[in-house]
Amino acid sequence: MKDELEEAELLLHDALRLAFKSNNKKAVTYTYDLFVICFQMANLAFIRGQLENAEKLFKATMSYLLGGGMQQEDNVIIEISLKLASIYAAQNRQDLALAGYEFCISTLEEKIGREKESAEDVLSVEEKADTQLLLGMCLDACARYLLLSERPSRAQRMYERALQISEEILGERHPQIKFLEVRNGFCETSAGLVRGAGHWATSYLQEGDSAQDSIKE
Repeated sequence: MKDELEEAELLLHDALRLAFKSNNKKAVTYTYDLFVICFQMANLAFIRGQLENAEKLFKATMSYLLGGGMQQEDNVIIEISLKLASIYAAQNRQDLALAGYEFCISTLEEKIGREKESAEDVLSVEEKADTQLLLGMCLDACARYLLLSERPSRAQRMYERALQISEEILGERHPQIKFLEVRNGFCETSAGLVRGAGHWATSYLQEGDSAQDSIKE
C-alpha cells in the first residue's frame, strides 16, 4: 500500500507539472480533482479508523498543496495537520501528537496576531471567524489529548481559551458551548479544583432547568 501511494503521488505531481507547462487548463482541473479525491479518501479512512492509510493520504494531499504554493499557515494545511496530530495521538505516538497540536495552535496564533497588528484587513470577516474557530478546535483537540495524558491543569487552560473563542464567535447559547463547558468542568474536577467544579455544575444544572421550563411552556 505504501509503494502504491507513493507512486500515485509522484504520478499526480508529474501530471500537474506537465499540465501547467502545457497550459492545459482541463488537465490542471482534472489533476486537481484527483487530489480532492485523495483528500476525501483520507477523510474516509480517518473516519473508518484506518489510521495508517489516512496518514499516508493526508501527507500526500499536504505535499501536493505545499508543492503548489500553499502556505503552511493556510487553514487547509492546519486542518490536515490537526488530523495528523489526532492520528498520532490515537497511535500513542506522544511526541509527534503533541508537536502536531502545538504547531497548529502556535501557527494560528501567529496568523491571528499579524492580522490584528496589520493596518489593512488581509482576511475577510468570514475568514477571520473561520480562523478563530479553527484555533478553538485545535485547543479543544489538544486539551482532550492532555486530559487523557493525565495533565488536567494544562488541559483546563486550553479548554478555557477554546470556550472564550467559541463564545465570542458563536454566542453563549450555541450547543458547542455546552460541550466545552462540560469538558472544562471535568478538567476542573480532575485537577482537584473542587470549588470551581461545583460552581460549574450548579450553573450547568440551572441552565438545564431553564431549558426544561422553556420546553414545558
